[in-house]
Amino acid sequence: MFKDGRYWPFLIVALLSVSVIANVFLIIKATTDPSFAVERDYYAKAVTWDEHQQEQADSNALGWHAALKAERDRLELRLLDADGRPITDATVSVEAFHNARANVIITGEMVPQGGGLYAMAHDFERLGIWEYRLVVVRGDQRFVHTSQEEVR
Repeated sequence: MFKDGRYWPFLIVALLSVSVIANVFLIIKATTDPSFAVERDYYAKAVTWDEHQQEQADSNALGWHAALKAERDRLELRLLDADGRPITDATVSVEAFHNARANVIITGEMVPQGGGLYAMAHDFERLGIWEYRLVVVRGDQRFVHTSQEEVR
């Protein structure tokens, strides 16, 4: 049928089409898959790495203790100062994400419950290991804490 070589253009077009379709599929899969995640502002974080390390050192120097308790419907934080006294007058913000779905980030403010206890009600629908990034501000003091806890 194609003894004179007229099939070559069709073969080339077919091979290029398969390549384009495969690449489009992979792009869509990579940009819509919730388990695929890139750290937000990763370049800015890399540029300001020294400042981040200083912020962590300043937080450690405060001597505060943060103990998280993660449950399926609630996140609790017990916050104590260096002397073991509860910190009751702070503003606590949290970012949380499941390790298997790091592209889905939950943000919120924790509400003081009294006695150094702060809580946030949320449906942490996935069981397993979650990462929690806390920022605690009290006056001019700033405390950052990252913790990985299991939701059961």
